Order: sequence, then structure tokens, then C-alpha cells
Amino acid sequence: AKTYFITNSHNSLMNDIDQFRVLFTMKQYNESEIFINNILGHNIHDSGTFFKSRNIYYQACVIFALGKYKEAQKLLCQSLEVEKDKTRSNISLRILNIQCLIELELLNEASAAIESLRKFIERNSKDNKIKQLKILILKSLKKFETDSFQYNVKNSNLEKFIIQLSYKPGKTTWDYFT
Repeated sequence: AKTYFITNSHNSLMNDIDQFRVLFTMKQYNESEIFINNILGHNIHDSGTFFKSRNIYYQACVIFALGKYKEAQKLLCQSLEVEKDKTRSNISLRILNIQCLIELELLNEASAAIESLRKFIERNSKDNKIKQLKILILKSLKKFETDSFQYNVKNSNLEKFIIQLSYKPGKTTWDYFT
């Protein structure tokens, strides 16, 4: 269908977004990186800062999945418009940053970021808009931190959290854009 779209048109951009989502979901990260870069370079892309920053976050997700943790963290350090979304995107950015810190073995920084996330969720959960998924991820990160960031299958609490994160459907089911 893309061959029928005018170059740099809205339809062309939407097609690239759909292709990115499919490839990323299928864990075809090298291919999805091509599409996210196309999206970020698209002429229409400059139409909104939230749209652009959300796609920078997706780019960081792809780069993280490719094992380029330092590069992903560098993207996350930018001031992104999606940070204003206190109950969804901001928490996702923080979680990905913590994952980067753990992979880069910056464990003191990861611990500080986990505590910051805990306080952030505590401050913003008063109106119950924080999804149970985010709270369960925080609990998992805290347990992982307690175990000195060493995964041990015998740790029943962390294993229990991982199993809960895998349930479908439920309160801790992954939703698109969360």
C-alpha cells in the first residue's frame, strides 16, 4: 500500500507507525529501528512535541532492545514532552531508564532511580490513576534491588511478580502506550 502514498504524506507517516508497531511487537528490532528513524525524520513529524517525544521514547526502547544501553539512556535524558503525562509515559520513561542503569551496572544510580520512582508513584497515586502494572513493576524492581540486582529463580517473591506480569488479561496486563 505504501507505494500508493505520496512521499512525506500523513498516510505515509501512519503506515510507517503501523509498520514500526508490528515489527517491534514481533521483536524485529533492527527493522523497527529503521521505521522509527523514518518516523522521527518525517516532515509532518514536527507537528507536535508530544508526538515527537513519544517516538523518541520508542526509539530508546528499540535501542535498548538492541543492547545499546548507553545510547538509549542518552535519549531518555532529553527533556521530553511525554514526561508531563504523570500516570503513564513519565513512569514508563523512568522504568526504561532504570533498566538502562542496571544493564550499564550503575547500581547505585539504579537504586536512587528506583527510590525516586517509588516516591513519584506514591505522590501521584492518590487519585488511583496509576495502573497496577506500574506498581507491580516497581515492586519487582525493589525486590530485584534487595537481591543486589542478581536474578535468582529460587527467589519466590520476584518470581511471583514476574508471573503476575505475564498474566493476560488482568489488572497487570500490558496495555498499548503504557
